[in-house]
Amino acid sequence: MKRTTSTAALAVFMAGASLFACKDASKPEVATEAKAVTAAPEVEGPTDVVYAASTVLRVVDFAKGEVVASVPLGRAVRQIRFADDGTAYVAASGGMFVFDGHAHQQLANPITTPVRAIDIADDGKTVTALSHQVIVNPDKSREVLPFFLSTYDVASKRVTNKETIGQRIFFAARRAGDGGHDLVLTEDGRVRTISGSEPLSSDGTKIDPLAGQGGADQPFRVRHEAVRHGSRAYLPVEGYPSRVLVVDLKSGATSALMLDRAYPLRGVAVSPDGATVAVNVGIGVVLIDAASGEIRHRVETPDPTSQIAFASDGKHVYTAQVVDGTGGAIHAISVADGQHVKKIHLDDISPWALAVRPR
Repeated sequence: MKRTTSTAALAVFMAGASLFACKDASKPEVATEAKAVTAAPEVEGPTDVVYAASTVLRVVDFAKGEVVASVPLGRAVRQIRFADDGTAYVAASGGMFVFDGHAHQQLANPITTPVRAIDIADDGKTVTALSHQVIVNPDKSREVLPFFLSTYDVASKRVTNKETIGQRIFFAARRAGDGGHDLVLTEDGRVRTISGSEPLSSDGTKIDPLAGQGGADQPFRVRHEAVRHGSRAYLPVEGYPSRVLVVDLKSGATSALMLDRAYPLRGVAVSPDGATVAVNVGIGVVLIDAASGEIRHRVETPDPTSQIAFASDGKHVYTAQVVDGTGGAIHAISVADGQHVKKIHLDDISPWALAVRPR
């Protein structure tokens, strides 16, 4: 049963925001895309190529410290995912777009219905897209059809399967190997695993989003910024305290990475080696040891940020600042010590999604 109210959600955000110092209003904004601001003391910075997007895709080269390409999409971007070969898959209101992540050119638009989330199989052979269709009736009213999961075959460059799930789906993850479990998360916070040959639309087995870790008598909210890494899915859950619900897609077992208080959760990322989980808490980043659950660092961000992504070498995380002067910005933070390393301004866009191209 959903127990979140708008008042409770606001309380979660305010509780998290009060943990960090207020922004220093005297700090100057970055004025141009090409200018990079480096924190002191100076340390070796990241050298990744980062995709950031709203309705425009910006390519940010952190080695050069500047924006190197801009692609107008004309569609609201929800998510970006990179395959190991550097191909970028963009989930947007206009469907799924495929980009050459080295030439930064659009290759295809194989799905044209609005796409909420994308997941790339570990072997890189298939891509699944969580999508839905909106029908505009003659009287201008809109009908949102049930969400479905489309499977795109990379080799043939076509959609080979389409399975209906249900209404208002936040996230869906396919099972990891034979005998595993699929996972479905709905907008109202219901989590279920599905085993055997049952379809994604089946009731499956319900999962407690609080994972038996306390706070059951308090309001909670499961956020849509869930991710899969290998055989595990990571679901951010706002509550008292907030946490990241971890679902093993092989066994169906659940556990939780506990935060020590209520935070607004705006993104989750897992390091390439799976050892560290980074959580964007709106006004900062919390870095957690995935094995022990120990919080390694709490990092303040100078302004509220959303989304989070690991550098290709796992040594830094990137967050998106939605408002920065005349646009937005991307921040790079060191995982080793939680130090701010670099900030690059994005002129004229508010980045809602970001992803890092593999090296």
